[in-house]
Amino acid sequence: MTAVDKTPKESAGRRSRLPAPLRRDQLLDAARTLVLEDGTEAVTMESVAAAGGVSKTLGYAYFDNRTELLLALFDREVGELQRRAAAEMAESPGLMDKLRAAVRVWFDVVASEGGVASVLLQSSQLRGRLGERRQAALRSIEELYGRQVAAEFGVPEERAVVVMAALMAALGGVIDRWTSTGEPRELVESVYLEMADASLRQLVRSGRPRP
Repeated sequence: MTAVDKTPKESAGRRSRLPAPLRRDQLLDAARTLVLEDGTEAVTMESVAAAGGVSKTLGYAYFDNRTELLLALFDREVGELQRRAAAEMAESPGLMDKLRAAVRVWFDVVASEGGVASVLLQSSQLRGRLGERRQAALRSIEELYGRQVAAEFGVPEERAVVVMAALMAALGGVIDRWTSTGEPRELVESVYLEMADASLRQLVRSGRPRP
Protein backbone atom coordinates (compact mmCIF):
# COMPACT_ATOMS: atom_id res chain seq x y z
CA MET A 1 0.00 0.00 0.00
CA THR A 2 1.35 3.39 -0.92
CA ALA A 3 1.88 5.70 2.04
CA VAL A 4 -0.23 8.83 2.01
CA ASP A 5 1.58 12.08 2.63
CA LYS A 6 -0.48 13.91 5.25
CA THR A 7 1.73 16.96 5.39
CA PRO A 8 -0.47 20.04 4.87
CA LYS A 9 0.12 21.59 1.48
CA GLU A 10 -0.20 25.32 0.94
CA SER A 11 -1.35 26.94 -2.22
CA ALA A 12 0.82 29.57 -3.83
CA GLY A 13 -1.64 32.22 -2.65
CA ARG A 14 -1.45 31.10 0.95
CA ARG A 15 2.33 30.92 0.84
CA SER A 16 2.57 34.48 -0.40
CA ARG A 17 0.44 35.77 2.49
CA LEU A 18 2.70 34.37 5.21
CA PRO A 19 4.85 37.23 6.58
CA ALA A 20 8.47 37.01 5.49
CA PRO A 21 9.93 36.67 9.03
CA LEU A 22 7.61 33.75 9.77
CA ARG A 23 8.42 32.07 6.46
CA ARG A 24 12.13 32.47 7.15
CA ASP A 25 11.69 30.91 10.60
CA GLN A 26 9.71 28.09 9.04
CA LEU A 27 12.62 27.25 6.76
CA LEU A 28 15.09 27.48 9.64
CA ASP A 29 12.86 25.20 11.72
CA ALA A 30 12.88 22.67 8.87
CA ALA A 31 16.69 22.87 8.67
CA ARG A 32 16.89 22.46 12.43
CA THR A 33 14.87 19.24 12.29
CA LEU A 34 17.10 17.86 9.53
CA VAL A 35 20.26 18.63 11.52
CA LEU A 36 18.90 16.87 14.59
CA GLU A 37 17.77 13.84 12.61
CA ASP A 38 20.63 13.36 10.16
CA GLY A 39 23.33 15.98 10.77
CA THR A 40 24.33 19.07 8.83
CA GLU A 41 25.03 17.07 5.67
CA ALA A 42 21.30 16.41 5.35
CA VAL A 43 20.63 20.12 4.89
CA THR A 44 20.26 21.18 1.27
CA MET A 45 18.04 23.79 -0.29
CA GLU A 46 15.94 20.97 -1.74
CA SER A 47 15.60 19.01 1.52
CA VAL A 48 14.71 22.10 3.53
CA ALA A 49 12.09 23.19 1.01
CA ALA A 50 10.57 19.71 1.02
CA ALA A 51 10.56 19.53 4.82
CA GLY A 52 8.99 22.98 5.01
CA GLY A 53 6.34 22.15 2.42
CA VAL A 54 7.39 24.91 0.04
CA SER A 55 8.97 25.13 -3.37
CA LYS A 56 12.74 25.14 -3.79
CA THR A 57 12.55 28.53 -5.52
CA LEU A 58 10.82 30.03 -2.49
CA GLY A 59 13.73 28.93 -0.30
CA TYR A 60 16.11 30.93 -2.48
CA ALA A 61 14.05 34.04 -1.79
CA TYR A 62 15.36 33.92 1.79
CA PHE A 63 18.80 32.30 1.53
CA ASP A 64 21.28 32.44 -1.33
CA ASN A 65 22.49 28.91 -0.72
CA ARG A 66 22.85 26.10 1.79
CA THR A 67 25.76 27.77 3.59
CA GLU A 68 23.81 30.97 4.18
CA LEU A 69 20.90 28.95 5.53
CA LEU A 70 23.11 27.02 7.94
CA LEU A 71 24.85 30.21 9.06
CA ALA A 72 21.47 31.74 9.86
CA LEU A 73 20.46 28.61 11.76
CA PHE A 74 23.75 28.65 13.68
CA ASP A 75 23.34 32.31 14.64
CA ARG A 76 19.74 31.81 15.75
CA GLU A 77 20.26 28.67 17.82
CA VAL A 78 23.65 29.44 19.36
CA GLY A 79 22.61 33.04 19.99
CA GLU A 80 19.54 31.89 21.90
CA LEU A 81 21.62 29.46 23.95
CA GLN A 82 24.06 32.23 24.85
CA ARG A 83 21.26 34.65 25.76
CA ARG A 84 19.61 32.11 28.03
CA ALA A 85 22.90 31.22 29.70
CA ALA A 86 23.80 34.89 30.19
CA ALA A 87 20.43 35.62 31.79
CA GLU A 88 20.80 32.72 34.23
CA MET A 89 24.40 33.63 35.04
CA ALA A 90 23.48 37.26 35.72
CA GLU A 91 21.24 36.10 38.57
CA SER A 92 23.93 33.90 40.13
CA PRO A 93 26.29 35.45 42.72
CA GLY A 94 29.54 33.47 42.63
CA LEU A 95 31.61 32.01 39.81
CA MET A 96 30.70 28.38 40.50
CA ASP A 97 27.06 29.42 40.76
CA LYS A 98 27.35 31.08 37.36
CA LEU A 99 28.99 27.96 35.91
CA ARG A 100 26.26 25.75 37.36
CA ALA A 101 23.64 28.04 35.84
CA ALA A 102 25.28 27.93 32.41
CA VAL A 103 25.64 24.14 32.52
CA ARG A 104 22.02 23.79 33.59
CA VAL A 105 20.92 25.81 30.56
CA TRP A 106 22.97 23.63 28.20
CA PHE A 107 21.42 20.46 29.62
CA ASP A 108 17.95 22.02 29.58
CA VAL A 109 18.29 22.98 25.92
CA VAL A 110 19.37 19.48 24.93
CA ALA A 111 16.61 17.89 27.02
CA SER A 112 13.79 20.08 25.80
CA GLU A 113 14.71 20.96 22.23
CA GLY A 114 17.13 18.33 21.03
CA GLY A 115 20.11 20.62 21.45
CA VAL A 116 20.82 21.71 17.89
CA ALA A 117 23.02 24.52 19.26
CA SER A 118 25.14 21.92 21.02
CA VAL A 119 25.28 19.81 17.86
CA LEU A 120 26.48 22.77 15.80
CA LEU A 121 29.04 23.88 18.37
CA GLN A 122 30.45 20.37 18.72
CA SER A 123 30.50 19.52 15.01
CA SER A 124 34.16 19.58 14.04
CA GLN A 125 33.07 18.54 10.53
CA LEU A 126 31.89 22.06 9.72
CA ARG A 127 34.12 23.63 7.10
CA GLY A 128 34.60 26.98 5.44
CA ARG A 129 32.52 29.85 6.75
CA LEU A 130 30.52 27.52 8.98
CA GLY A 131 33.68 26.20 10.58
CA GLU A 132 34.95 29.74 11.08
CA ARG A 133 31.65 30.78 12.68
CA ARG A 134 31.80 27.77 15.00
CA GLN A 135 35.37 28.54 16.04
CA ALA A 136 34.55 32.21 16.62
CA ALA A 137 31.57 31.30 18.80
CA LEU A 138 33.60 28.84 20.85
CA ARG A 139 36.45 31.33 21.33
CA SER A 140 33.96 34.00 22.40
CA ILE A 141 32.42 31.70 25.06
CA GLU A 142 35.81 30.55 26.31
CA GLU A 143 37.14 34.10 26.57
CA LEU A 144 34.00 35.34 28.32
CA TYR A 145 34.21 32.64 30.99
CA GLY A 146 38.00 32.96 31.16
CA ARG A 147 37.80 36.69 31.93
CA GLN A 148 35.28 36.00 34.69
CA VAL A 149 37.54 33.34 36.20
CA ALA A 150 40.57 35.66 36.05
CA ALA A 151 38.65 38.49 37.70
CA GLU A 152 37.20 36.24 40.40
CA PHE A 153 40.42 34.52 41.41
CA GLY A 154 43.13 36.94 40.35
CA VAL A 155 44.86 34.46 38.03
CA PRO A 156 46.39 35.21 34.60
CA GLU A 157 43.65 35.57 32.01
CA GLU A 158 45.48 33.52 29.38
CA ARG A 159 45.64 30.53 31.73
CA ALA A 160 42.01 30.96 32.72
CA VAL A 161 40.90 30.99 29.07
CA VAL A 162 42.79 27.76 28.34
CA VAL A 163 41.20 26.06 31.35
CA MET A 164 37.74 27.18 30.26
CA ALA A 165 38.43 25.94 26.72
CA ALA A 166 39.18 22.50 28.18
CA LEU A 167 36.06 22.61 30.34
CA MET A 168 33.89 23.62 27.37
CA ALA A 169 35.24 20.72 25.34
CA ALA A 170 34.54 18.40 28.27
CA LEU A 171 30.99 19.74 28.56
CA GLY A 172 30.34 18.79 24.95
CA GLY A 173 31.69 15.32 25.67
CA VAL A 174 29.57 14.67 28.74
CA ILE A 175 26.42 15.95 27.03
CA ASP A 176 27.12 13.65 24.11
CA ARG A 177 27.59 10.74 26.52
CA TRP A 178 24.39 11.61 28.35
CA THR A 179 22.32 11.69 25.17
CA SER A 180 23.83 8.48 23.80
CA THR A 181 23.80 6.33 26.96
CA GLY A 182 20.69 7.53 28.75
CA GLU A 183 22.56 7.86 32.05
CA PRO A 184 20.79 9.97 34.69
CA ARG A 185 21.21 13.67 34.04
CA GLU A 186 21.84 14.31 37.73
CA LEU A 187 24.84 11.96 37.66
CA VAL A 188 26.41 13.31 34.49
CA GLU A 189 25.83 16.95 35.41
CA SER A 190 27.16 16.57 38.96
CA VAL A 191 30.28 14.71 37.83
CA TYR A 192 31.02 17.44 35.31
CA LEU A 193 30.57 20.19 37.88
CA GLU A 194 32.83 18.38 40.35
CA MET A 195 35.49 18.13 37.65
CA ALA A 196 35.06 21.80 36.76
CA ASP A 197 35.33 22.84 40.41
CA ALA A 198 38.51 20.78 40.85
CA SER A 199 40.01 22.29 37.68
CA LEU A 200 39.30 25.84 38.84
CA ARG A 201 40.75 25.16 42.28
CA GLN A 202 43.91 23.80 40.67
CA LEU A 203 44.05 26.86 38.43
CA VAL A 204 43.90 29.13 41.47
CA ARG A 205 46.64 27.18 43.25
CA SER A 206 48.94 27.16 40.24
CA GLY A 207 48.22 30.80 39.42
CA ARG A 208 49.24 32.21 42.78
CA PRO A 209 52.72 33.74 43.04
CA ARG A 210 55.20 31.40 44.66
CA PRO A 211 56.96 32.58 47.86
